[in-house]
Amino acid sequence: MASDSNLSTRSTKSLLDSSLVWLGLYFFFNLTLTLYNKVILSLFDFPYPWTLTAVHTFCGAVGSFLFWKSDIFTPAQLGERENMVMLMFSVLYTVNIAISNVSLNLVTVPVVAGVAFATFGDYNFTAIGFFLTVLGTVLAAIKTVVTNRVQVGRLKLHPLDLLLRMSPLAFLQTTAYAYLTGEMAEALEFMQTRATWSFVFALLVNGILAFFLNVVSFTANKKTSALTMTVAGNVKQVLSIVLAVIIFDLPLTLMNSVGILLTLAGGAWYTQVEMKEKNRAKKFNDSILATSIDHRAEIKLEKDNARS
Repeated sequence: MASDSNLSTRSTKSLLDSSLVWLGLYFFFNLTLTLYNKVILSLFDFPYPWTLTAVHTFCGAVGSFLFWKSDIFTPAQLGERENMVMLMFSVLYTVNIAISNVSLNLVTVPVVAGVAFATFGDYNFTAIGFFLTVLGTVLAAIKTVVTNRVQVGRLKLHPLDLLLRMSPLAFLQTTAYAYLTGEMAEALEFMQTRATWSFVFALLVNGILAFFLNVVSFTANKKTSALTMTVAGNVKQVLSIVLAVIIFDLPLTLMNSVGILLTLAGGAWYTQVEMKEKNRAKKFNDSILATSIDHRAEIKLEKDNARS
């Protein structure tokens, strides 16, 4: 019985260490939240993206705090310089989330700047919406690189530790911006006059989804690489177009279809190449290790022969 328990524990640990599992979870939560955000902003007629971002960051702060108090992770001790890095990163983190939510309110589905075929003759967008979507893509790429360095570089922060530090700062920044632009006053009026319990519940679920997406995204970034996450992000954008076409009954041209297939094929090709590179590197390291062991064995044998 004990051996079965140990085997189950090892299997679970192996599963949680798999980068493919975390990438799969990343796709699931990212696609779900993208379409859910569109529902909140459009179908519920809640055109307040910065307030929605504040909900996301607030749920991130509460969720990571509860995980900390549950002893799931231990926050690292950072110095003044590291805390300043966290503050600057929080600004990038905030702007990236907010720009994504703002662009969702201005385009039918997220647009991938580099996938021209998939987005040719986009379904419904404005010039500012397209610009913000492209800006969001650029910021997401920068954030992905910085996130990877923070977690695997000198700081080596736990994903939940990073979220615990980012979310409260991002919440304050987002709330301050919403207040200064007058969006907060409009959102409060909406909550007092038009909000229903079903909308409040939908908003809460949206925030919880955002929290788990951040946890999964940070973990996947740590277990893979910044380039992998950028490619995954582009594939996710195209998959969101496919789902939006199905759910919102949007027209899809032949050129759009070709672009989607090309992007998915490119993502699959990149994954295959990356796996080959990892296997090649593993074989190379194993051969070096084996050579080193054989060399040490030969030296030991020569010493033994010399003594005798």
